[in-house]
Amino acid sequence: MPRFFAPKESTISATRYLSHFVPLVSVTDGPKGSHIGVKGEAVYIPPSPCVPVDTCRAGDAYASGILYGLLCGVSDLKGMGTLAARVAATVVGQQAGDSTQSARSMLLS
Repeated sequence: MPRFFAPKESTISATRYLSHFVPLVSVTDGPKGSHIGVKGEAVYIPPSPCVPVDTCRAGDAYASGILYGLLCGVSDLKGMGTLAARVAATVVGQQAGDSTQSARSMLLS
């Protein structure tokens, strides 16, 4: 039976729990940041500073940063999470539709 987390439970608890079942898990918590977990351990990733304009696609942008880090062979969870947070902040700081080129440029720099 699946376990669901109550709103009062912390993202770090959810990350630690879920990391026992998958090789890598990331749990985001909006402006509070996120956690990345592996084998029962969780690393806190602070949010990248930005002035939010449009939060549409924030999660997709964060996930793309994680995937980019994995594909590039980044093994440092903190570094991978920081990259993901930067990509998400780039997208959140712009109106939907205006951010694709900016995020791409940031990843390639």
